[in-house]
This record gives sequence, C-alpha cells and structure tokens, in this order.
Amino acid sequence: MDPLSDVIALLRPSTAISKPISGRGAWAVRYAAHDAPGFTIILRGECWIAFDGEPPLKLETGAFLLLPTTPAFTLSSHPGMAGTPRDPMDVPVRHGEQEGEADFEALGGTFCIETANAPLLLALLPRMIHVRPPRGDRCGSAG
Repeated sequence: MDPLSDVIALLRPSTAISKPISGRGAWAVRYAAHDAPGFTIILRGECWIAFDGEPPLKLETGAFLLLPTTPAFTLSSHPGMAGTPRDPMDVPVRHGEQEGEADFEALGGTFCIETANAPLLLALLPRMIHVRPPRGDRCGSAG
C-alpha cells in the first residue's frame, strides 16, 4: 500500500451517511462546517465547490474529492453563486429544478472514523484530496 492508503486504513473509516446528489438548472447550496471527513464522486455532469476565502473548484464527471475534515462550503451549478443554507441529510438530494432529467449526479457523504488516533492521523493528510478524471490516452498513441 501507499502512505495515503496506510493512513486511511489506520483511521478505520466506515460510512455514516452516503446518498445520491443531483441537480438541474441553476442552483447553489451552502453547508456549515462539520468535524467529519467528507467525500463526493461526480457520476455525471459538473458542479463547483467553493470553500471560504478560496476560488471555486470545478468538479467534473469522474472526479473524486476527499476532505479529512469538512469546512463550510458552497456547492453550485455555476461559480460565484450564493448558496441557500442546507443541513446534511441521509436521503437523496435534488438541487435546482425538481422536474426533468438531472444534468448533474454525484454520490456524497461523510465517514465515521476511529477516534483514538484520529487527531494525529488526520493531521498527516492534506486538507483536501482532489482526484481529477483522466484526460485522453495516458499511455500515448501508437502509430
């Protein structure tokens, strides 16, 4: 295993909340900080996530985001939108237009972790792990 996998394994994560998240049209939601690791994987479409004092980050199909602790953030269909305050829920969430096929789909949630070593181990992780989707042929083209 690599060092990141080793640290995560020592935390003994278990899913506390996991749910589908979808959206259509223009939407923005704001979540308060909470002291739990959070994750999302973008299944289809794109969205923007903005943390206080930082430029928005575009998340596209195939992107994965892991936050060892979850700061306050805005999740939106377009950058720079003000978010409507929301509380985390453990049921599927639909943002924006409620009718019609979603143009954005993700799976997101939070983890419960082993509390004995959590402060020390979480301090070893970067504040955000963003795995971007692969682009094109990574091995080069033949011919």
